[in-house]
Order: sequence, then C-alpha cells, then structure tokens
Amino acid sequence: MVSLSDPKCQITKLKAMAIAPKVTGIISLFSSTFIIQHVLRSRKRRSLTYHRLLLGMSISDFFGSLMCFLSTWPIPRGEACLAAGTTATCTAQGFFDQTAALCTPTYNVSLAIYYMLVIVKGWKECRVSKIEKYLHALPILAGFGTGFAALGLKLYNSAGWICWIAPAPNNPDRH
Repeated sequence: MVSLSDPKCQITKLKAMAIAPKVTGIISLFSSTFIIQHVLRSRKRRSLTYHRLLLGMSISDFFGSLMCFLSTWPIPRGEACLAAGTTATCTAQGFFDQTAALCTPTYNVSLAIYYMLVIVKGWKECRVSKIEKYLHALPILAGFGTGFAALGLKLYNSAGWICWIAPAPNNPDRH
C-alpha cells in the first residue's frame, strides 16, 4: 500500500496538479471561443444586450481558461512541476487570472440582473439597452480593479498549480 506521504505519491500529485488544469482549461478555451465566434458572426446576436453580455463573459472566460491551460508553465523554473517561466511570466499569468476570476462570475451577476429585468419585470430590449453599460462596467471594473491592485502590491506568485495571489516564496531575487 502506498502512503500519501510517500515521495512517489507526492511527485504524482504534483504532476497531476500541473496537467489536470491543462485538460479542463483547453475544453473551456474551445467552448469560450465557440460562444465568442457564435455571437460575433451574427449581426442580430451582436445587436442584443443578452448576447453582448454573454460575449463579454466569454471573452473574460477565454483569458481565465487560457491561464488554466498554461497552469504551471509560467511559474518560475524550479518552483513547481513543469514550471518553465520567470517572475514576469508568473506576474502576467496572475494578473490575467485574477482579472478573469472576478470578471467572469461578475458577468454572471450582470446576466442574472438582465434575466430578472426581462423575465420578472417585463423590460423590453430598448429599456434594458439603456442600462447595458452598467451591466458591462460592473464586471470589467471589478476584474481589472483587483487585477491592477494586486499587481501594484506585487501579490502574484506561484500558488502551486498556477500563478495567482499567493505568499511570495522565500527568495530574495523575487520582486
């Protein structure tokens, strides 16, 4: 029987943490790409608030999915399994991951508000379109706001399987 503290088990676990996000990330990346092109190829879909909100969410998810797919590659070499990056690549991944991690679910909030207004309150497209800018502004400002704040505070480091907001490693060469 293999113990979880066995070094072979730990290496397998680290490899799984590096590889699994690549599988889920590429599936999500293709799915987001499909939705983006589906909306952009149709003038009618591009003209509707619902589809533009879905487009915004899918663009944000595209970047989050790409960061998942990259997983440990941008982490500075030697800090994680399959790491091949630098402090700069880790910081870039952390920024895009943080931005997408808040922007995507906040777009879901905007879609929920849209549904409530249209289904429950009976709003028509012309009325919803008047507040659409706020439905986009909320996720974009939240995502980029936290992304830039963490960038300014130099909070992006290896979080094990991805660069994100994490404690800095005990390495004086970092930051």
